[in-house]
Amino acid sequence: MTTATIAHEHAHDSTLIDVLADRADALDTSDTSDTAVTETDHPSRFAAIARDHGAVAALVLLHAATSPGVLPAGPAGHVLVPRDIAASCDAYQSPTGPAQRTGCGEQIGTPVGVPDLVWLHIPGAGSRDGAPTPSAWHVGIAWIRLGLAERLLALATQHLRDREVQSTATLNLPLVRANIADAASGMAAARALLDGVASQDTDSSPNGRPDALVLRSVHHSLDESVRHCLRLFGAWGFLTAGPGGEARAFELLGDTYAPASDPSPSASAPDRAAADGPPPPNPLEEP
Repeated sequence: MTTATIAHEHAHDSTLIDVLADRADALDTSDTSDTAVTETDHPSRFAAIARDHGAVAALVLLHAATSPGVLPAGPAGHVLVPRDIAASCDAYQSPTGPAQRTGCGEQIGTPVGVPDLVWLHIPGAGSRDGAPTPSAWHVGIAWIRLGLAERLLALATQHLRDREVQSTATLNLPLVRANIADAASGMAAARALLDGVASQDTDSSPNGRPDALVLRSVHHSLDESVRHCLRLFGAWGFLTAGPGGEARAFELLGDTYAPASDPSPSASAPDRAAADGPPPPNPLEEP
């Protein structure tokens, strides 16, 4: 049973706290994918690897399963992968299929706070309209972000487990328990959506792939959940050597690979505003 499932059923009792504490003790900070979960073909294995071993191990497994030899690009032509993958791939994903990296004019760098990953921007990579139909890679990224969110929640619980405020266990404070419950409930919602993607009839989706709207909902739920987690860390959450680095990887993966919220990002702001319609009335401005 996953952390998110337990959270959904026990969001307001001590069961969730106990399970998260036990899970935090089992977390491995090494980046290895040597775990029994790799024996299954279900995409939830990427979440399990991310939760137990971190982003790099999960990305290595996902790349080998979905995009070997090719750099997978996000909607705007950006790539975020482990160093070894960036060094070994000779091609990148373009709107028309794999294209050679030679002479593509790519930019490459190391994200602040995430030294084990590299980012690239490749002109011509990604999708023509900025809103790709989600591929197996993009679905896998959503699962990895779920695993990283569960990892952060377990670490937050471990961080607070032995702390007290005026002789009261920090984990028993109402605001702390509310943040834990909200974070875990958001992960439960994300997992439910991803389970639906994994089990859906591919014939019911365009090109046999899940709708981008579903993945956008998943990423939104996970973003909200991790914000709740970061509130639990206090100052420790800003350290890249601690959970700050893990949260940074989580955020960058979402920024890079989440489906574009606007199907036509090249449109001007006034055009997008006109398409969205007038904003709702502001109660403070009513007579």
